[in-house]
Amino acid sequence: MRPMEKELKSIEVIKELRATGSEGHASVVLEFEAGFNHEKALVDVREKVDVAKSNLPEGADEPTISEVNVALFPVLNIAISGNVSERLKLRAAKDLKEAIEGVEGVLKVEIGGEREEMMEIIVEPQALETYQLDFSSIINLISQNNKLVAAGAVDYGNGRQVLKVPGVVENIDDMLSMPIKSFNGTVVTLGELAEIRLTFKDSEGYARVNGEAALVLEVTKQVWANIIDTIEKIQLIVDEKQKTVACRSEL
Repeated sequence: MRPMEKELKSIEVIKELRATGSEGHASVVLEFEAGFNHEKALVDVREKVDVAKSNLPEGADEPTISEVNVALFPVLNIAISGNVSERLKLRAAKDLKEAIEGVEGVLKVEIGGEREEMMEIIVEPQALETYQLDFSSIINLISQNNKLVAAGAVDYGNGRQVLKVPGVVENIDDMLSMPIKSFNGTVVTLGELAEIRLTFKDSEGYARVNGEAALVLEVTKQVWANIIDTIEKIQLIVDEKQKTVACRSEL
């Protein structure tokens, strides 16, 4: 650790150097002055590490160098919570995200705690037995109907346009009316065999406000943007949205 600290602290544009060590591991974090040349700084760091590693204990692993740009970290978190349905909160979050992404100086907005929507089909086993069907045949029929089907092409002489017939499922009504089988002279639809509802996939992450489930918008600004001006513009949008949705913003 000491040889590394000694070499790295000689770099001119360093604002602060912090070193930590534990059993089998040591790290040095360098913070540079604002406006520094990051390409030159990275070259300087590599050179100093190359010099210092010859003085590291025998058997030590090869040092690794990682560049972290804090300017690309989120500068503002906006939490949407309340005693409303998850679908309503998600709709509000997406609406707010779209509005914030239009602000000059905003790089991106990501929604934390968002779950992907899905259509859940709960098949009634007794109905399958009545119509002499099985689960695999139902799955295959749904998959085959939810796709674009090639329908030929039109030749314009100087080009060729491929035609496709859309057969994708867009809503619950499309699923309910999907024909499954002809039985005793009538067409059996999926709605007669199963309950279909909109729901969400299992969570891969969670966001909470005061212990309650929430959605959090993480706002990242452009590197060149002024953080104070950008946040003030976003706050105006949040204040407007608060008239219809309970929001709380946090730096």
